[in-house]
Amino acid sequence: MYEEYYLPLKNPEMYLNKLGFSFSDVEISPDFLSKLVKAHLYNINFSNIEVWDKGVCPSITPEDLFEKIVVNGWGGYCFELNNLFNALLNTIGFKSQIVLASVVGRSPEARVPSHCACIVTIDGEKYFADVGYGGDLPEGALKLPDGTFSDWSGNWHMEKAEEENYYYLCKGDSRVIICRDFNFDKQDFIPLNYYISQMPQSPFRFMIMVNRRIREGVIYSVSNEFFKKHGTDEADRKLSSTEELRELLIKEFGFSEKLSITKALPVTPKEFL
Repeated sequence: MYEEYYLPLKNPEMYLNKLGFSFSDVEISPDFLSKLVKAHLYNINFSNIEVWDKGVCPSITPEDLFEKIVVNGWGGYCFELNNLFNALLNTIGFKSQIVLASVVGRSPEARVPSHCACIVTIDGEKYFADVGYGGDLPEGALKLPDGTFSDWSGNWHMEKAEEENYYYLCKGDSRVIICRDFNFDKQDFIPLNYYISQMPQSPFRFMIMVNRRIREGVIYSVSNEFFKKHGTDEADRKLSSTEELRELLIKEFGFSEKLSITKALPVTPKEFL
């Protein structure tokens, strides 16, 4: 009944090419996994535009995700990006599983499973890999700790939680994401994807969020706010119309000229500024 959720990618070479690699570059190693994570953050947008503008619940089958994200360049949010990345990893030879996660940055006690990530096993060691969080992320994979903490990577590390099989992604002293190391079935994410895209209070329904890493910086648009950081240069501005938003998405984020937006431009809620 759910066979389409487990199918390998038909054209992984095209996906690898979009990330700047080919099959000849593939090696099953933590280093190459980190290269894939970084390339994903720089080449594929985090975007909820389909949910915000059209109000749809996006399909999370590998075939549909490949068409939307790789072929058409729309980007996606966590349940789309990490499910597609998980399919790529397994297709090219990694042992990867998609796992439930929660964002705890705004509420340290939160456990609502509104996010997902990948846990990849290489030579008996497990690594956290996330390409679908609409915010700051480590530009690579992080090893799950045997003890309390893992090694640091830049300002990031993994911390073992008090509960068995739970781990925190941390930046400095702050916990950002908690995930559970458990082999979920792909269909477990169908109702969660529906919930996060359709519940009236979901921020994906009332504001647009698009972001991507760029060299020495980041670009993001949150409803009527746009920000770009490139090295020491920073630019931000307020958008005044849907047409201005459309032009920005095409110019800065690489959306197709065919992009159409039907909704009025929303104002970014204060809690997201």
